[in-house]
Amino acid sequence: MVRVRIWMTAASLVAMLFAVVHPGHASDSAPSGTWTVAFSSVEAETLSSFATTGIKRGMNLPNDPQSLFVSASTGVSLSDGHRARMGKIDAGQIDMQARLMIGFERAFPQFFMSFGLGPSLARIKSSNGTFSSNQAGVVGQLDLWWRPRDDLSLSLASVGDTAEQSWWNRVRIGWRPLGLPFALGPEASASVGRNWSKLKAGFHIGDIKFWKLGFDASGGWMIDEKNRKGSYISAALYLRY
Repeated sequence: MVRVRIWMTAASLVAMLFAVVHPGHASDSAPSGTWTVAFSSVEAETLSSFATTGIKRGMNLPNDPQSLFVSASTGVSLSDGHRARMGKIDAGQIDMQARLMIGFERAFPQFFMSFGLGPSLARIKSSNGTFSSNQAGVVGQLDLWWRPRDDLSLSLASVGDTAEQSWWNRVRIGWRPLGLPFALGPEASASVGRNWSKLKAGFHIGDIKFWKLGFDASGGWMIDEKNRKGSYISAALYLRY
């Protein structure tokens, strides 16, 4: 069972890479007014790591700076997968998630917002880690960007999931000095769950674009509900076509 679940996760990541290395799927011949974003991310902390992959399909409304979208994503705990391979936990104790959202995006001269809402499924461990349960719920995501100048931006992201009983928030300041092809700056996040909480502070580099690919990375320091200190790094790759 462990190998099956790991294979399914790897297949999702490979599907993402397949879209990246086959530019025919990302040609400009897509129907007018529609767009697709395929994405994959990994976040590694001192004691855990998690991978997510998904796709987002949108449609621009005619004569309107607003678009509608539907997105689907799956995630798996890589650290749980490693512990399962080592025989420390059962395959059924690997934390996993699946989310489906429908939402809208709207652009203003210096401001952009995106909001999505939909069902979610999660498998999460008990507080003592002895067993896992499958939960169904609702997930909502809000993203806000403000760009007062061409070289400066402020972004806020918030995700709440009743299946995981979690709430995650992050704020970033992006600065693009001297017209460089990337932005960098500080970031901070706070997240809480059913039996955990985390505070993080660090730096990020993003808006790195090549062709239709985009890349973001960040890293810094963290502390959890047990006052354990550590570090984190994350990376995200996305393809828009």
